[in-house]
Amino acid sequence: MRSQWQRALHGTQRGFTLVELVIVMIILAALGIAVTNYLGFGTELYRDVAEREKILNSARFAMERLNREIRGSLPNSQQISNNGNCLRFVPVVASSSYLDLPVSPDAPAAVVKVFAFDQYSFSAEHKAAVYALSSDDIYSASSSTVLPVTGYTRAASGSDVDELALAAASLWPLPSPSQRIYIVTRPVRYCVLSNGDLQREEMRWASETPPEQVISSSLMAQGIRLLPVTAADYQPPFAVTEATLSRNSVVKLFLNFSRDNGAESLVFHHAIHIQNVP
Repeated sequence: MRSQWQRALHGTQRGFTLVELVIVMIILAALGIAVTNYLGFGTELYRDVAEREKILNSARFAMERLNREIRGSLPNSQQISNNGNCLRFVPVVASSSYLDLPVSPDAPAAVVKVFAFDQYSFSAEHKAAVYALSSDDIYSASSSTVLPVTGYTRAASGSDVDELALAAASLWPLPSPSQRIYIVTRPVRYCVLSNGDLQREEMRWASETPPEQVISSSLMAQGIRLLPVTAADYQPPFAVTEATLSRNSVVKLFLNFSRDNGAESLVFHHAIHIQNVP
């Protein structure tokens, strides 16, 4: 009786066949591949979104900085070079109205009386600009409309008239129709380099030694695609439309941010109007 029970018990304890093991291994392998592909797709999707967000944030920062600096630059100082890959302009530090300005054919003077500036601090590289109509004259070492300033005296108590000391007794060729005077600082240049970097450079004046030398530079953005000049849809990164009697000057920006060798692009086409207050 016992031997029969043992034989019956042993008869019910069967293992997996080779075919069953192979089927299970195939199913597990398929599940593993599916899970791996799913995780890989999720990782790739996250990486793509992170890269797009990085490019978008970089582009927004660069465009906002360009927009703010160009709008606050000296009228008629916007100048392009290097086939439109570089834009140069003169930042305005402060502005006011003058009371007494040495203008030809008056006698030269070394002091200009102006209404008090708001929160202005004098610096040795500052210059005074009045009725600057030509970018060539603005950047010239012998400019007649942008003159160096050597000192600044605040108004005495009870007065709202400040004094600017010029480097030498001078004359401006023409008065400003609105008696506007600007205090400007060293020129700034933005360039899109051949590697796609957008670089901001602070430059010396042409009257300084050495002239027009780059003092400092900083990276503002990356991944900008430069189109070939021969391309049918070619547009330079920077373009300037000069001011006329009926409208202000306009700076046009065309920055093509791309990734994966141009497979995906984010294009910014922006026009900035310069407030032409002579």
